[in-house]
Amino acid sequence: MNGNFRLMLKLQSALFVMLLIVVIGLLAWLSNRYVLQIDWTAAQRNSLSDASRKLLDQIEGPVQITAYAREDKILRQAIQDLVERYQRHKSDIKLVFVNPDRNPDEVRRLAISSDRELVVKHSTRSANVKALNESSLTNGLHRVARSEDRHLVYLKGHGERDLLGKANHDLGNFGKQLENRGFKIIGLSLPEAGAIPENTDTLVLSRGEVDWLPGEVTLIVEFIAHGGNVLWLNDPDQTEASSTLADALGVRFVPGRVIEPTSRVFGVEDPAIVAVTRYGSHSSTQNFNLITVFPGAVAIDTGGSDGWQTSPLLLTTGQSWSETGTVDRQARPDDKDEASGPLQIGLALSRPRNASQGDSQQRVAIIGDGDFLANNFLVNAGNLQFGLNLINWLAGDDEFIDIPATTAPDLVFSLSGTKSLVVAFVPLALMPVALLTAGFFVWRLRRK
Repeated sequence: MNGNFRLMLKLQSALFVMLLIVVIGLLAWLSNRYVLQIDWTAAQRNSLSDASRKLLDQIEGPVQITAYAREDKILRQAIQDLVERYQRHKSDIKLVFVNPDRNPDEVRRLAISSDRELVVKHSTRSANVKALNESSLTNGLHRVARSEDRHLVYLKGHGERDLLGKANHDLGNFGKQLENRGFKIIGLSLPEAGAIPENTDTLVLSRGEVDWLPGEVTLIVEFIAHGGNVLWLNDPDQTEASSTLADALGVRFVPGRVIEPTSRVFGVEDPAIVAVTRYGSHSSTQNFNLITVFPGAVAIDTGGSDGWQTSPLLLTTGQSWSETGTVDRQARPDDKDEASGPLQIGLALSRPRNASQGDSQQRVAIIGDGDFLANNFLVNAGNLQFGLNLINWLAGDDEFIDIPATTAPDLVFSLSGTKSLVVAFVPLALMPVALLTAGFFVWRLRRK
């Protein structure tokens, strides 16, 4: 009986060991076949943002990323870790390493300027990425994901806001964001050029210090009549040229400046600054729930003409009005001629083109404020994202709307001077003293 019992115990032990080996083998096989990674950082720093994943979903076909980096294990591992975050979401992204020292001709041909630069290729398009972070790589993917270059032309020569300028009232920071996403930005002086280029995808108009000449207005109106897309950043106090262009588009600007009392809720004391939280039902504002800020806006009325379909973009509340008098904190809606809210300060127009114009949809966006994309206001709330959405809609790239390039907010750890001293004092001074003191008392106790 004891012999049989011992035999059973040995068999059970052997069976247990065999099953344990099988389980370990299965786990090893599963770990090679399936990968499970969990990012526990506060802002998911080691995971792709929703915006980057959404962009990858829009890219059809394989993508090749060539990293021009010397044979430095730390550098190449950092590049591989970054690209692997994209490969986990899109499996047909291929990473290739090239030593720039061994391929000088290729480096010159591709204008590689740094040891770690990436070249992203998709179909026939390529883009150089100089910084190793999600924002830069996602912007590179933006550039190659577009089927062709988009030419963004803005008028200059009358003191208009410069899309490549650095002054506070210019739009240079917004222009950089557009260039990162594959747009070619071109400044155009109509008196010198004599015409708007035929390859213009979107014409950007803003108020200048001097009004457009009648001949220039005629060229702009003809551009629209032939199916051109336009972003018009207008301002209060209409001019003869802006009134002529408004008539051509079938819209009218309401006299006065928009006052939005509810803006005070967001800490805005200037009554002329309008904080917008209400948006129309439009593809450029779909899923857009950020606040946008407009430093001085004029309301827009729609008359409708020439087959335009109009859609409101930016709406004020019912407490707002268009102030025709002095704009200050004491302003009240007391004029019978003043328009009361809700008011439109942003409007989208669209109509089908005919076969001779490309047989697609013509698009125009009119914003009753030219400052919201300026360098000194672009960082306010959702101004940048709303501007990018508008440009993507005007360019016909609806699939790229609402795909910002984001970075995790916990990449930088900063401490005040006092906190830095505390952090340094505890491990470098307090803990060693405490350990020495404890050791001394233990020694004394043992001596006794």
